[in-house]
Amino acid sequence: MIFATGIAFLTSEYPLQERGRVLGIAVAAVYIGLSCGPFFGGWLTQHFSLISSVKITFIIFACPCLIGNFFSLYRGNLRSR
Repeated sequence: MIFATGIAFLTSEYPLQERGRVLGIAVAAVYIGLSCGPFFGGWLTQHFSLISSVKITFIIFACPCLIGNFFSLYRGNLRSR
């Protein structure tokens, strides 16, 4: 569901001349992640622990989202003044 939504978003945002390149990059990123994910997850589990993969995932994804939300809210408060 998410992949189909992402493809629909990309096709609506990019002009016809750039769609092939953009869709190729999106599909390549998905399959690189699917190929590398088990390798890095296994490496983290073997060398550290199972919880390390959860902590790394949190750092990589949740922290930037939280920081981005904070700055977007802060910037919105400055505009309203």
